Amino acid sequence: MRYREPFTLFKRNNYWYYGTYEGNKRKFLSTGQTTKARALEYVMMTLTDSKEKIVSQKEFRRQGMSFADYAKPWWTAGKCAYLRYKEKLGKVYSGKYIDNCRMMLNNHLLPAFGKIKLSDIKSPDIQEWMFSLADTGLSPKTINNSFTTLSVMMREAVRRELIAKNPCEKVDRLIGETRIRGRLSLDEARLLFSDLDYWEGNRMKYAGNLLAAVTGMRSREVATLRGQDLREGYIVVEHSFDERYGMKSTKTGDRRELPLDPYVMGLLHSLKRGDDDFLFTLDGERPVNQHFFLYGLRHALAKIGIAEAEWKSRNLTFHSWRHFLNSLLIAKGTDKIMTQRITGHTTDAMTEHYAHFNAEDYRPILDITSKLLPSS
Repeated sequence: MRYREPFTLFKRNNYWYYGTYEGNKRKFLSTGQTTKARALEYVMMTLTDSKEKIVSQKEFRRQGMSFADYAKPWWTAGKCAYLRYKEKLGKVYSGKYIDNCRMMLNNHLLPAFGKIKLSDIKSPDIQEWMFSLADTGLSPKTINNSFTTLSVMMREAVRRELIAKNPCEKVDRLIGETRIRGRLSLDEARLLFSDLDYWEGNRMKYAGNLLAAVTGMRSREVATLRGQDLREGYIVVEHSFDERYGMKSTKTGDRRELPLDPYVMGLLHSLKRGDDDFLFTLDGERPVNQHFFLYGLRHALAKIGIAEAEWKSRNLTFHSWRHFLNSLLIAKGTDKIMTQRITGHTTDAMTEHYAHFNAEDYRPILDITSKLLPSS
């Protein structure tokens, strides 16, 4: 029997088309591409996603696809085959993540690797590229994030059998100095929350910081709380907010149910307007921005004698409340899994152990955090 190639390519009216066989019948479809390299990539991805067997991958690799050609459809919603593939597996990436990856691709990957053949990118080249970015003053975190984007793309190229090995596997990430996040002492925290006047009399700034201190919630989780999230003695945390992308899930995608002291619950109810309304809002329509609680904290710190020079040197930020609570609970001997459950650090063990909400499980936590409240 005469061997048949799995597809053929031909050009018509500036666009490339491909032909395949269905039984003994041949069908012709448009790739929608104007260059042969892009058309080849489109066909390979299309046939790989189907159940047809690809037998001409070596020929495809010999076409000399550059990294730029391979990267063109990447990190573009609706066009990126990798994102579609992941969606079929149940993994959906946020718009922010996709945009960040596209930015890393445009700013750092394409300038370095765009003209190089995909199969010619080697581990030493990648390591040297990372070092060269560091020499420009770029932070290790940004460089490592760019490397992660590249690694995902190269791993997918292996899965599609466009290259034999992922060159990123033998590359080391950069290790940079990480500034330790500061935290307040228990006495400092109790003093901060002893007087609303320290917070310019602003209940939202006061309540938002107190809520973070007793739960470890992130600023955007606090800001996104709505009236419907207040339950009988506890709150439901399942959303976050981004000024550009709007409402989204929490950072880890988890849903947490957190019992609160009656004092804190009372504060939150005093801010409630309606079930669908945000508790922390200035215009009644959008939650406060991510700096709102931080500015309140800085003002309060100054009122108790921690001036700007000190909170800067100690690196005190709103996120410090997470470190404060975590350290406080560990110092009091709180179960590690329960601590992770409160702060939203997901682990398999935590998920299994606390699959069902039980308010009494949190009683030791409330006993500890109640020491922060004015009535204590």
